[in-house]
Amino acid sequence: MARRATHPQSTLRLVALEIRFPLTSRILTRGLWDALEEALAKDLPNVEVLVEDADSTIPSDPDDAILRRVSRDSRRAVTLYAGAVTIELSDYAGYEKLRVLAEVILNAFWQSGNALQPTRMGLRYINEVKSSSVHGPEDKWQKPQAWEPYINGQLLTQIDDPPESLCAYATRGSIYMHALDGKEQLSVDYGILSNGLLDPDGVLTLDESGPCFVMDIDAYLHILEAEMPTDTQGLLYKLKRLHNVIVAAYQWSITDRTREIFSASQTDEPNDREPLLPASNG
Repeated sequence: MARRATHPQSTLRLVALEIRFPLTSRILTRGLWDALEEALAKDLPNVEVLVEDADSTIPSDPDDAILRRVSRDSRRAVTLYAGAVTIELSDYAGYEKLRVLAEVILNAFWQSGNALQPTRMGLRYINEVKSSSVHGPEDKWQKPQAWEPYINGQLLTQIDDPPESLCAYATRGSIYMHALDGKEQLSVDYGILSNGLLDPDGVLTLDESGPCFVMDIDAYLHILEAEMPTDTQGLLYKLKRLHNVIVAAYQWSITDRTREIFSASQTDEPNDREPLLPASNG
């Protein structure tokens, strides 16, 4: 269920990490579940078993959900699928904490004898920029030019000649990019929305949304067999590279005015600005 945001200027609504691997029945083994219990029971104590008979079920679809662990406040969730493991956070507090949680999960796989052979890694940051200056009875938020102080002008297309009898009040779009020094790819879905992008009645507790400019940044890496890391540190290195391209895309998407509003001084990596740039609580 949605609840009021602690601070209405926090841009980051959800972070999700997914590591995909070939479909296997080994994820149903008691050893892996016990390893996840040992690693996550304190921080994610609520457990959902999402298969009817874990002892006899053989997964038929990589997207079949098997097991989910959720924090008490429903702000963090780890879900085990037949062909993937995901981390979802609506209380993201910096990249380093995400990295630590990813490391704990990867080590649990190793501890149970289920070494990952990943085929894809994806990291997604959904940002919603809001400002009281573009809200109000005149619905200024619908006009792309109202977001010019906060959003890169290349993301704000004005339609000057709409179809007859129609009025274009906003535009949405997508950009696809790839890293020049690696194999990382990235998409940015952006635009003006009346109430955010996410359903607040999903797995996680989400803050209330409203009129906002969304930047849904999804970085991913399809790992070729010849260069596939199987050790924890190798996968964490790939995760860091995905994080770096997301930071670059986010910083490009916003203006200096937005950077002034959202102070980077509260992040856990002051020399590496985060997609989450929280405003002060004053």
